[in-house]
Amino acid sequence: MISCQVSLYPLGADDYADIVNEVIERLKYHQVEYKIGKMSTILCGQEEDVWSAVQDMFQTARQIHQQSVLTVTFSDCCGCSEVD
Repeated sequence: MISCQVSLYPLGADDYADIVNEVIERLKYHQVEYKIGKMSTILCGQEEDVWSAVQDMFQTARQIHQQSVLTVTFSDCCGCSEVD
């Protein structure tokens, strides 16, 4: 199991909250547990599932809004207890 903390920044978007919510909505199609916070989302699951979910988040953000920054911090020892 690994975890990661993800923050999405749609640059210059007036509707940034809608973009972030649409990207987060994609997580339900992945085999990961997640917890949405005010400034970031924590994902937890099997390594390949977490990587796939993060990749999908970034690709979805790029399709919706062409200028986005996605910051991600991965861990193999912390974070999953915050999702439970």
